Amino acid sequence: MSQKFFEKYSELLQRFYHSFHIPVSLYLLDEQLLSYVAVAISPDPAALYLKNAFAADNAGSEKSFYTNHHGIYCGMVSIHETNYRILVGPVSSIPPTPKQCSDILSDIDLPFSRKRDLLYALKKTPLFDSGRFLSLLKFLDFIVNGSTEAPVDADEQNDFEPFEKHDNDLYNVQHNSFEIETKILYVIENGRTTDLLDLLRQVPSSNAALGAIAPDSARVLKNTFISSAALVSRTAIRAGLDYEFALTLSDSYISKVEGLKNELEILPLLGRMMQDFCIHVAELNKPKDCSPLTVAILDDVGRHLYETLTVADISTRLHKSPSYISRTFEKDMCLPLKQYILRQKIKEAQWLLISKDHSISDISMQLGFSSQPHFQTAFKKIAGISPNTYRQRYSTVEADELLYSRMDCP
Repeated sequence: MSQKFFEKYSELLQRFYHSFHIPVSLYLLDEQLLSYVAVAISPDPAALYLKNAFAADNAGSEKSFYTNHHGIYCGMVSIHETNYRILVGPVSSIPPTPKQCSDILSDIDLPFSRKRDLLYALKKTPLFDSGRFLSLLKFLDFIVNGSTEAPVDADEQNDFEPFEKHDNDLYNVQHNSFEIETKILYVIENGRTTDLLDLLRQVPSSNAALGAIAPDSARVLKNTFISSAALVSRTAIRAGLDYEFALTLSDSYISKVEGLKNELEILPLLGRMMQDFCIHVAELNKPKDCSPLTVAILDDVGRHLYETLTVADISTRLHKSPSYISRTFEKDMCLPLKQYILRQKIKEAQWLLISKDHSISDISMQLGFSSQPHFQTAFKKIAGISPNTYRQRYSTVEADELLYSRMDCP
Protein backbone atom coordinates (compact mmCIF):
# COMPACT_ATOMS: atom_id res chain seq x y z
CA MET A 1 0.00 0.00 0.00
CA SER A 2 1.37 3.40 -0.93
CA GLN A 3 1.69 6.04 1.76
CA LYS A 4 -0.73 8.28 -0.14
CA PHE A 5 -3.33 5.49 -0.39
CA PHE A 6 -3.02 4.69 3.31
CA GLU A 7 -3.31 8.33 4.37
CA LYS A 8 -6.36 8.84 2.14
CA TYR A 9 -8.31 5.94 3.63
CA SER A 10 -7.03 6.52 7.13
CA GLU A 11 -8.45 10.05 7.01
CA LEU A 12 -11.71 8.85 5.40
CA LEU A 13 -12.32 6.15 8.02
CA GLN A 14 -11.34 8.48 10.84
CA ARG A 15 -13.87 11.07 9.66
CA PHE A 16 -16.50 8.37 9.19
CA TYR A 17 -15.98 7.10 12.73
CA HIS A 18 -16.03 10.56 14.32
CA SER A 19 -19.22 11.42 12.40
CA PHE A 20 -21.22 8.27 13.17
CA HIS A 21 -19.33 6.53 16.03
CA ILE A 22 -19.70 3.20 14.24
CA PRO A 23 -16.72 0.79 14.28
CA VAL A 24 -14.93 0.87 10.92
CA SER A 25 -11.80 -0.96 9.72
CA LEU A 26 -9.62 -1.28 6.63
CA TYR A 27 -8.56 -4.78 5.52
CA LEU A 28 -6.18 -6.15 2.91
CA LEU A 29 -7.77 -9.51 2.12
CA ASP A 30 -8.20 -10.92 5.66
CA GLU A 31 -5.52 -8.76 7.34
CA GLN A 32 -6.69 -5.78 9.36
CA LEU A 33 -4.58 -2.72 8.60
CA LEU A 34 -6.27 -0.07 10.70
CA SER A 35 -9.38 0.23 12.81
CA TYR A 36 -11.43 2.92 14.53
CA VAL A 37 -13.55 1.54 17.38
CA ALA A 38 -14.62 2.62 20.85
CA VAL A 39 -13.76 -0.82 22.26
CA ALA A 40 -11.55 -3.27 20.38
CA ILE A 41 -12.56 -6.94 20.21
CA SER A 42 -10.28 -9.57 18.74
CA PRO A 43 -11.09 -11.33 16.49
CA ASP A 44 -13.23 -8.72 14.76
CA PRO A 45 -16.94 -9.73 15.03
CA ALA A 46 -17.71 -7.94 11.75
CA ALA A 47 -15.12 -10.03 9.89
CA LEU A 48 -16.50 -13.24 11.42
CA TYR A 49 -20.08 -12.33 10.52
CA LEU A 50 -19.07 -11.50 6.95
CA LYS A 51 -16.65 -14.38 6.49
CA ASN A 52 -18.51 -15.73 3.42
CA ALA A 53 -18.58 -12.38 1.65
CA PHE A 54 -15.05 -11.85 2.97
CA ALA A 55 -13.67 -14.91 1.14
CA ALA A 56 -10.73 -14.42 -1.17
CA ASP A 57 -12.76 -15.09 -4.32
CA ASN A 58 -14.71 -11.91 -3.60
CA ALA A 59 -11.58 -9.77 -3.72
CA GLY A 60 -12.10 -6.79 -5.97
CA SER A 61 -15.84 -7.41 -6.09
CA GLU A 62 -17.90 -4.43 -7.22
CA LYS A 63 -20.56 -5.14 -4.62
CA SER A 64 -21.05 -4.05 -1.05
CA PHE A 65 -22.37 -6.64 1.40
CA TYR A 66 -24.24 -6.58 4.68
CA THR A 67 -25.51 -9.08 7.22
CA ASN A 68 -28.13 -8.85 9.97
CA HIS A 69 -28.58 -11.34 12.82
CA HIS A 70 -30.21 -10.85 16.22
CA GLY A 71 -30.50 -7.09 15.63
CA ILE A 72 -26.78 -6.76 14.81
CA TYR A 73 -25.65 -5.23 11.49
CA CYS A 74 -22.27 -5.51 9.80
CA GLY A 75 -21.31 -4.32 6.32
CA MET A 76 -18.42 -4.48 3.88
CA VAL A 77 -17.44 -2.19 1.00
CA SER A 78 -14.80 -3.52 -1.39
CA ILE A 79 -12.53 -0.88 -2.91
CA HIS A 80 -12.89 -1.55 -6.64
CA GLU A 81 -9.95 -3.11 -8.52
CA THR A 82 -8.03 -3.72 -5.31
CA ASN A 83 -7.89 -6.35 -2.57
CA TYR A 84 -8.82 -3.79 0.07
CA ARG A 85 -12.11 -3.86 1.99
CA ILE A 86 -13.76 -1.53 4.46
CA LEU A 87 -15.73 -3.23 7.24
CA VAL A 88 -18.45 -1.34 9.10
CA GLY A 89 -19.89 -2.55 12.39
CA PRO A 90 -20.97 -4.35 14.41
CA VAL A 91 -23.84 -1.98 15.16
CA SER A 92 -26.81 -2.81 17.33
CA SER A 93 -30.33 -1.92 16.20
CA ILE A 94 -31.64 -2.36 19.75
CA PRO A 95 -30.01 -2.00 23.17
CA PRO A 96 -28.08 -5.27 23.55
CA THR A 97 -28.95 -7.86 26.18
CA PRO A 98 -26.90 -10.77 27.54
CA LYS A 99 -29.19 -13.24 25.70
CA GLN A 100 -28.65 -11.39 22.43
CA CYS A 101 -24.88 -11.43 22.95
CA SER A 102 -24.95 -15.18 23.64
CA ASP A 103 -26.75 -15.74 20.32
CA ILE A 104 -24.21 -13.58 18.50
CA LEU A 105 -21.24 -15.40 20.03
CA SER A 106 -22.81 -18.72 19.03
CA ASP A 107 -23.21 -17.48 15.44
CA ILE A 108 -19.57 -16.47 15.07
CA ASP A 109 -18.07 -19.36 17.05
CA LEU A 110 -16.64 -17.33 19.91
CA PRO A 111 -16.75 -18.59 23.53
CA PHE A 112 -19.41 -17.29 25.89
CA SER A 113 -16.60 -15.97 28.08
CA ARG A 114 -16.44 -13.07 25.62
CA LYS A 115 -20.00 -11.97 26.45
CA ARG A 116 -18.95 -9.13 28.73
CA ASP A 117 -16.54 -7.75 26.12
CA LEU A 118 -19.12 -7.88 23.34
CA LEU A 119 -21.90 -6.44 25.50
CA TYR A 120 -19.72 -3.53 26.57
CA ALA A 121 -18.52 -2.85 23.00
CA LEU A 122 -22.07 -2.80 21.62
CA LYS A 123 -23.14 -0.42 24.36
CA LYS A 124 -20.50 1.99 23.10
CA THR A 125 -22.05 2.20 19.62
CA PRO A 126 -25.15 4.22 18.75
CA LEU A 127 -28.39 2.47 17.78
CA PHE A 128 -29.02 2.15 14.04
CA ASP A 129 -32.04 0.50 12.44
CA SER A 130 -31.66 -1.47 9.21
CA GLY A 131 -32.79 1.36 6.93
CA ARG A 132 -30.33 3.88 8.33
CA PHE A 133 -27.49 1.37 8.38
CA LEU A 134 -27.98 0.31 4.73
CA SER A 135 -28.25 3.94 3.64
CA LEU A 136 -24.98 4.66 5.43
CA LEU A 137 -23.28 1.65 3.81
CA LYS A 138 -24.54 2.71 0.38
CA PHE A 139 -23.28 6.24 1.02
CA LEU A 140 -19.82 4.93 1.95
CA ASP A 141 -19.78 2.78 -1.22
CA PHE A 142 -20.62 5.88 -3.25
CA ILE A 143 -17.85 7.92 -1.61
CA VAL A 144 -15.27 5.18 -2.15
CA ASN A 145 -16.32 3.75 -5.53
CA GLY A 146 -18.94 6.08 -6.97
CA SER A 147 -21.38 3.15 -6.84
CA THR A 148 -25.12 3.69 -6.48
CA GLU A 149 -25.99 -0.02 -6.13
CA ALA A 150 -27.83 -1.23 -3.05
CA PRO A 151 -25.82 -3.47 -0.67
CA VAL A 152 -26.28 -7.22 -1.17
CA ASP A 153 -27.39 -9.56 1.62
CA ALA A 154 -24.22 -11.54 2.31
CA ASP A 155 -26.17 -14.55 3.58
CA GLU A 156 -28.35 -14.83 0.46
CA GLN A 157 -25.38 -14.19 -1.79
CA ASN A 158 -23.52 -17.13 -0.30
CA ASP A 159 -26.51 -19.45 0.18
CA PHE A 160 -26.11 -19.27 3.93
CA GLU A 161 -29.39 -19.73 5.81
CA PRO A 162 -29.17 -18.88 9.52
CA PHE A 163 -32.85 -19.75 10.07
CA GLU A 164 -34.76 -22.75 8.81
CA LYS A 165 -37.09 -21.77 5.94
CA HIS A 166 -40.54 -23.16 5.20
CA ASP A 167 -42.89 -22.92 2.26
CA ASN A 168 -45.76 -21.67 4.38
CA ASP A 169 -45.28 -17.90 4.70
CA LEU A 170 -47.46 -17.73 7.80
CA TYR A 171 -45.13 -20.19 9.48
CA ASN A 172 -42.56 -17.41 9.42
CA VAL A 173 -44.83 -14.88 11.09
CA GLN A 174 -42.40 -13.37 13.56
CA HIS A 175 -42.48 -11.31 16.72
CA ASN A 176 -42.41 -7.55 16.33
CA SER A 177 -38.90 -6.10 16.36
CA PHE A 178 -37.63 -5.35 19.85
CA GLU A 179 -37.53 -1.68 18.91
CA ILE A 180 -41.26 -1.49 18.06
CA GLU A 181 -42.14 -3.72 21.02
CA THR A 182 -40.33 -1.44 23.43
CA LYS A 183 -42.08 1.63 22.09
CA ILE A 184 -45.45 -0.08 22.41
CA LEU A 185 -44.75 -1.02 26.04
CA TYR A 186 -43.58 2.53 26.72
CA VAL A 187 -46.81 4.12 25.48
CA ILE A 188 -48.92 1.56 27.37
CA GLU A 189 -47.04 2.26 30.59
CA ASN A 190 -47.70 5.97 30.10
CA GLY A 191 -51.30 5.61 28.89
CA ARG A 192 -50.60 7.28 25.53
CA THR A 193 -53.52 5.90 23.55
CA THR A 194 -53.02 8.07 20.46
CA ASP A 195 -49.34 7.14 20.16
CA LEU A 196 -50.25 3.46 20.58
CA LEU A 197 -52.56 3.64 17.56
CA ASP A 198 -49.76 5.22 15.52
CA LEU A 199 -47.34 2.45 16.52
CA LEU A 200 -49.80 -0.34 15.77
CA ARG A 201 -50.13 1.01 12.24
CA GLN A 202 -46.37 0.57 11.84
CA VAL A 203 -46.27 -3.08 12.92
CA PRO A 204 -47.35 -4.73 9.61
CA SER A 205 -44.55 -2.96 7.75
CA SER A 206 -41.86 -3.45 10.38
CA ASN A 207 -38.97 -5.76 9.62
CA ALA A 208 -39.43 -8.19 12.46
CA ALA A 209 -36.80 -10.87 12.59
CA LEU A 210 -36.77 -13.16 15.57
CA GLY A 211 -37.88 -16.45 14.09
CA ALA A 212 -40.91 -18.72 13.97
CA ILE A 213 -42.29 -19.99 17.29
CA ALA A 214 -44.67 -22.87 16.44
CA PRO A 215 -45.20 -25.54 13.76
CA ASP A 216 -48.46 -24.14 12.34
CA SER A 217 -49.56 -20.64 11.42
CA ALA A 218 -52.52 -20.35 13.82
CA ARG A 219 -50.40 -21.51 16.76
CA VAL A 220 -47.68 -19.01 15.81
CA LEU A 221 -50.16 -16.15 16.01
CA LYS A 222 -51.76 -17.38 19.22
CA ASN A 223 -48.40 -17.90 20.93
CA THR A 224 -47.37 -14.41 19.88
CA PHE A 225 -50.64 -13.08 21.33
CA ILE A 226 -50.12 -14.89 24.66
CA SER A 227 -46.52 -13.63 24.95
CA SER A 228 -47.68 -10.10 24.16
CA ALA A 229 -50.49 -10.31 26.73
CA ALA A 230 -47.98 -11.28 29.42
CA LEU A 231 -45.67 -8.36 28.55
CA VAL A 232 -48.51 -5.85 28.31
CA SER A 233 -50.14 -6.92 31.59
CA ARG A 234 -46.82 -6.71 33.47
CA THR A 235 -46.22 -3.26 31.98
CA ALA A 236 -49.68 -2.08 33.05
CA ILE A 237 -49.13 -3.44 36.57
CA ARG A 238 -45.85 -1.56 36.75
CA ALA A 239 -47.77 1.58 35.73
CA GLY A 240 -50.12 1.09 38.70
CA LEU A 241 -52.96 -1.07 37.37
CA ASP A 242 -54.39 -3.42 39.98
CA TYR A 243 -52.57 -6.77 39.88
CA GLU A 244 -55.66 -8.98 40.02
CA PHE A 245 -57.54 -6.84 37.52
CA ALA A 246 -54.63 -6.89 35.05
CA LEU A 247 -54.31 -10.68 35.22
CA THR A 248 -58.06 -11.16 34.86
CA LEU A 249 -58.13 -8.88 31.83
CA SER A 250 -55.16 -10.71 30.30
CA ASP A 251 -56.75 -14.12 30.92
CA SER A 252 -60.01 -13.01 29.31
CA TYR A 253 -58.23 -11.98 26.12
CA ILE A 254 -56.17 -15.19 26.03
CA SER A 255 -59.41 -17.15 26.37
CA LYS A 256 -60.87 -15.19 23.45
CA VAL A 257 -57.88 -15.79 21.20
CA GLU A 258 -57.79 -19.53 21.96
CA GLY A 259 -61.41 -19.75 20.79
CA LEU A 260 -60.74 -18.06 17.44
CA LYS A 261 -60.65 -20.25 14.35
CA ASN A 262 -60.10 -17.52 11.77
CA GLU A 263 -56.43 -16.48 11.79
CA LEU A 264 -57.30 -13.09 10.33
CA GLU A 265 -59.11 -12.19 13.57
CA ILE A 266 -56.08 -12.73 15.82
CA LEU A 267 -53.98 -9.64 15.05
CA PRO A 268 -56.94 -7.20 15.33
CA LEU A 269 -57.73 -8.74 18.73
CA LEU A 270 -54.09 -8.21 19.73
CA GLY A 271 -54.44 -4.52 18.91
CA ARG A 272 -57.68 -4.26 20.90
CA MET A 273 -56.06 -5.96 23.89
CA MET A 274 -53.19 -3.45 23.87
CA GLN A 275 -55.60 -0.53 23.52
CA ASP A 276 -57.71 -1.83 26.40
CA PHE A 277 -54.74 -1.94 28.77
CA CYS A 278 -53.53 1.45 27.54
CA ILE A 279 -56.94 3.04 28.18
CA HIS A 280 -57.05 1.61 31.72
CA VAL A 281 -53.57 3.02 32.45
CA ALA A 282 -54.63 6.38 30.99
CA GLU A 283 -57.59 6.40 33.38
CA LEU A 284 -55.18 5.84 36.27
CA ASN A 285 -53.23 8.92 35.22
CA LYS A 286 -56.27 11.17 35.34
CA PRO A 287 -56.38 13.33 38.46
CA LYS A 288 -58.93 12.34 41.08
CA ASP A 289 -61.03 14.77 43.15
CA CYS A 290 -59.66 17.84 41.41
CA SER A 291 -61.42 21.14 40.96
CA PRO A 292 -62.78 22.03 37.51
CA LEU A 293 -60.07 24.70 37.27
CA THR A 294 -57.25 22.16 37.78
CA VAL A 295 -58.77 19.87 35.16
CA ALA A 296 -58.86 22.86 32.78
CA ILE A 297 -55.21 23.65 33.58
CA LEU A 298 -54.16 20.05 32.89
CA ASP A 299 -55.99 20.15 29.57
CA ASP A 300 -54.38 23.48 28.65
CA VAL A 301 -50.87 22.18 29.40
CA GLY A 302 -51.49 19.14 27.21
CA ARG A 303 -52.76 21.28 24.33
CA HIS A 304 -49.87 23.77 24.42
CA LEU A 305 -46.94 21.52 25.36
CA TYR A 306 -45.13 22.34 22.11
CA GLU A 307 -44.94 26.03 22.97
CA THR A 308 -43.04 28.27 25.36
CA LEU A 309 -45.59 27.55 28.06
CA THR A 310 -45.79 29.79 31.15
CA VAL A 311 -48.22 30.18 34.05
CA ALA A 312 -49.09 33.62 32.68
CA ASP A 313 -50.02 32.11 29.30
CA ILE A 314 -52.37 29.61 30.96
CA SER A 315 -53.93 32.25 33.20
CA THR A 316 -54.66 34.45 30.19
CA ARG A 317 -56.40 31.65 28.32
CA LEU A 318 -58.42 30.62 31.39
CA HIS A 319 -59.21 34.22 32.41
CA LYS A 320 -57.84 33.75 35.93
CA SER A 321 -54.94 35.40 37.73
CA PRO A 322 -51.56 33.57 37.67
CA SER A 323 -51.40 33.44 41.46
CA TYR A 324 -54.91 31.98 41.73
CA ILE A 325 -54.35 29.15 39.21
CA SER A 326 -50.96 28.38 40.78
CA ARG A 327 -52.47 28.07 44.29
CA THR A 328 -55.41 25.98 43.08
CA PHE A 329 -53.22 23.65 41.05
CA GLU A 330 -50.68 23.07 43.82
CA LYS A 331 -53.44 22.41 46.36
CA ASP A 332 -55.04 19.75 44.12
CA MET A 333 -51.92 18.17 42.65
CA CYS A 334 -49.39 18.68 45.52
CA LEU A 335 -46.99 19.98 42.90
CA PRO A 336 -46.17 23.52 41.72
CA LEU A 337 -47.61 24.28 38.29
CA LYS A 338 -44.23 25.37 36.90
CA GLN A 339 -42.72 22.06 37.97
CA TYR A 340 -45.62 20.12 36.42
CA ILE A 341 -45.18 21.92 33.10
CA LEU A 342 -41.46 21.14 33.07
CA ARG A 343 -42.03 17.48 33.95
CA GLN A 344 -44.59 17.11 31.17
CA LYS A 345 -42.20 18.64 28.66
CA ILE A 346 -39.42 16.27 29.74
CA LYS A 347 -41.84 13.33 29.57
CA GLU A 348 -42.73 14.35 26.00
CA ALA A 349 -39.03 14.73 25.20
CA GLN A 350 -38.43 11.15 26.39
CA TRP A 351 -41.05 9.95 23.92
CA LEU A 352 -39.54 11.99 21.06
CA LEU A 353 -36.08 10.64 21.86
CA ILE A 354 -37.12 7.00 21.49
CA SER A 355 -39.86 7.26 18.87
CA LYS A 356 -38.48 9.57 16.22
CA ASP A 357 -35.13 10.46 14.69
CA HIS A 358 -34.97 14.01 16.02
CA SER A 359 -31.78 15.75 17.10
CA ILE A 360 -31.48 17.06 20.64
CA SER A 361 -31.60 20.65 19.35
CA ASP A 362 -34.77 19.90 17.34
CA ILE A 363 -36.52 18.46 20.41
CA SER A 364 -35.41 21.41 22.52
CA MET A 365 -36.80 23.86 19.98
CA GLN A 366 -40.05 21.93 19.42
CA LEU A 367 -40.84 21.90 23.14
CA GLY A 368 -40.21 25.61 23.56
CA PHE A 369 -37.01 25.57 25.63
CA SER A 370 -34.98 28.76 25.48
CA SER A 371 -31.81 26.91 24.48
CA GLN A 372 -30.42 23.42 24.04
CA PRO A 373 -28.23 23.67 27.19
CA HIS A 374 -31.34 24.70 29.17
CA PHE A 375 -33.19 21.65 27.84
CA GLN A 376 -30.30 19.28 28.59
CA THR A 377 -29.93 20.62 32.14
CA ALA A 378 -33.67 20.28 32.81
CA PHE A 379 -33.77 16.80 31.29
CA LYS A 380 -30.86 15.54 33.39
CA LYS A 381 -32.31 17.08 36.56
CA ILE A 382 -35.65 15.29 36.09
CA ALA A 383 -34.68 12.08 34.25
CA GLY A 384 -31.35 11.61 36.05
CA ILE A 385 -29.40 11.10 32.80
CA SER A 386 -28.63 13.13 29.69
CA PRO A 387 -30.92 13.00 26.61
CA ASN A 388 -28.30 11.11 24.60
CA THR A 389 -27.84 8.51 27.32
CA TYR A 390 -31.61 8.10 27.62
CA ARG A 391 -31.95 7.56 23.88
CA GLN A 392 -29.31 4.83 23.91
CA ARG A 393 -30.46 3.02 27.04
CA TYR A 394 -34.24 3.45 27.15
CA SER A 395 -35.13 -0.20 26.57
CA THR A 396 -32.27 -2.01 28.29
CA VAL A 397 -33.70 -4.79 30.45
CA GLU A 398 -32.97 -5.00 34.17
CA ALA A 399 -30.87 -8.15 33.85
CA ASP A 400 -28.73 -6.44 31.24
CA GLU A 401 -28.23 -3.41 33.48
CA LEU A 402 -27.28 -5.66 36.40
CA LEU A 403 -24.62 -7.43 34.35
CA TYR A 404 -23.36 -4.14 32.91
CA SER A 405 -23.16 -2.44 36.32
CA ARG A 406 -20.95 -5.25 37.65
CA MET A 407 -18.41 -4.98 34.87
CA ASP A 408 -14.93 -3.66 35.47
CA CYS A 409 -15.37 -1.23 32.58
CA PRO A 410 -12.45 1.06 31.71
